[in-house]
Amino acid sequence: MAGVAACAVLVVLAAPALFVAMRLYFQAASPLLAMLLTDGLLAGDHYRQAAARVRAVSAAFSRYLSPDVVADIARSGEIPELGGQLQTVTVLFCDMRGFTPIARKLPPTELVAMLSAFFEAISRPVLAHRGFLGKFVGDQVMAVFGLPYPQADDARRAVQAALEMRTALRQFNEASVPQGWPAVSVGIGVHCGQAVVGNVGWEGRMDYTAMGDTVVLAQRLQAASKDLGVDIVVGTEVAQQLPPEFRVRLLGEVHPSGWDQAVPAYALE
Repeated sequence: MAGVAACAVLVVLAAPALFVAMRLYFQAASPLLAMLLTDGLLAGDHYRQAAARVRAVSAAFSRYLSPDVVADIARSGEIPELGGQLQTVTVLFCDMRGFTPIARKLPPTELVAMLSAFFEAISRPVLAHRGFLGKFVGDQVMAVFGLPYPQADDARRAVQAALEMRTALRQFNEASVPQGWPAVSVGIGVHCGQAVVGNVGWEGRMDYTAMGDTVVLAQRLQAASKDLGVDIVVGTEVAQQLPPEFRVRLLGEVHPSGWDQAVPAYALE
């Protein structure tokens, strides 16, 4: 745009001189308007393409992130690519314990209603702390902190969300038991490290998610929580990043399925 403006000024200044010196009649307005119109059309097309890209990516991420995070992405102008990339994330898994007996007791319609209310209750802390709601599988939810961009406090926010899930679960039980639904408990695992982030699936069905050892270990820690006698288990990398106000206690080592060595597990109190 600056180059067009400079040319426009040159044309306007040169037109009178050319007429006086060479009797050359030069209509400055025509090329000036042409240049401005061309540049305006190009700028408008560029703006429309950029705006369309922002809308498309915002629509995709609005399925997983809170509205304020999606708004931040749109305002930043740094639209995240949806292709695979390696980055540091903090992964949280939350699983309802004893789901099979519950599913056998409740009629299907009641089971769906209960699960929907349960997922809503435990998802709110994730969104409140700017987490990414990844997957709902059966009675389990996966959340990722650090998407689409890693932040220095991802581990703290993930742990804060896990603690608030305790409160959300208690409130859920207080409301659901009078309706005839059984009281439920959960196991939560939190781990951080590198993961591959991107679209997984095929052309007809794609999901934006994180994959790798970090994700698997977070799930394994969640699975070990019941045998360890606690509701929240975090890995070493998470425990080391937490501020002093968070209390963690070393439970010992667990040997996750598929791991060659045992890994330390910490309770979040």
